[in-house]
Amino acid sequence: MLLKENRGGSRLFGPKTSSTVVTVPAQVRPILHSVGVGDCFNAVFVALRHRHGTRAALNYASSIAAEYASTIQPEEIQDAATAVLRIDPGEIRELSGVQLPWERRPAINVYIAAPDFDWVDRKPIEELKEALEYHNFTPRMPIRENGQMRAEDPPAEKSRIAMADMTMLQECRLMVAVMLYDDPGTLIEIGLALERNMPTLVYDPYGRASNLMLTQLPNVVSSDLDEVIAGVFTLASKVLND
Repeated sequence: MLLKENRGGSRLFGPKTSSTVVTVPAQVRPILHSVGVGDCFNAVFVALRHRHGTRAALNYASSIAAEYASTIQPEEIQDAATAVLRIDPGEIRELSGVQLPWERRPAINVYIAAPDFDWVDRKPIEELKEALEYHNFTPRMPIRENGQMRAEDPPAEKSRIAMADMTMLQECRLMVAVMLYDDPGTLIEIGLALERNMPTLVYDPYGRASNLMLTQLPNVVSSDLDEVIAGVFTLASKVLND
């Protein structure tokens, strides 16, 4: 049984009488489309398995499928596949990349720093949350989980919410901040995450990020949600394997 785990790598399970599992990493990058990517992977693996062995064939398949998903131009796909196939089988067997099994992803709590208020257009935040859940990560939403502060709240309630958010931040493995506008709370949370050496990504859907510290210090700053998700896979894999 071949389990293809999107940008988390692939696993090939042997027959019931065998405990053999062959694992290979994914070549993570932003993708342009997903139509036929699995078929591309299958075709390369089946075509090369008997010639180069299982592990090499899986790595060829993973690399060519990544190239296939990155363009819609037939000539570019052909050139990229040809370049991959020139790699020596011995080298392709040792190819590094991202390995992030499906069942380990829920343990990766992702802190969503954002002005997630009920009076804001939260569509980009929802899209990020849904994308993380689709890939089996656990997005943590401080405002939704700990409460939304009101101006008239007493100091004790405001303090409770702030401390609950800080506790949640400690429970998370990485942060994705959503820059809808220059929200002071979001900017402070980014600074706290960076000070703690927490992998930090900034999703900037409207291209508002221009401050030097904001654009240069996080691991990823992008207006492309898929590029952000690709970064989550790469950084989460490092967090789990360090």
